[in-house]
Amino acid sequence: MKLAKLSETVDKLRVAQASATTAAAAPLAAKDVTGSMPQQAAAAPAPLPSPKPELARPPTVEGWILRDVANGIALIESRGGMYEVYAGDPVPGLGRVDAIRKQDGRWVVVTSKGLIIAR
Repeated sequence: MKLAKLSETVDKLRVAQASATTAAAAPLAAKDVTGSMPQQAAAAPAPLPSPKPELARPPTVEGWILRDVANGIALIESRGGMYEVYAGDPVPGLGRVDAIRKQDGRWVVVTSKGLIIAR
């Protein structure tokens, strides 16, 4: 008697599990394309933002020339003379030196007014 009840319970569990499996698979089957109805076009995804937004390049400062760069020091020249500058130094007529760095394979001095490049 106990064996019959146990067997009955196992059968009920198998049927319940099988129906749950087919119920879960039914939505997947509904997505099949048969070709009888036109498929609606999926909305195009929005373009991803570029990893590096293009920054506007500062203008080149006229009347100034970069003569040399060594050990974080730049030697810049104007009609008023030559200046040895570090990043952070104020320069008369240019404002502050923001950075001394390589850009596009050549050295530049970035200031508040623009770039100083070698000629």
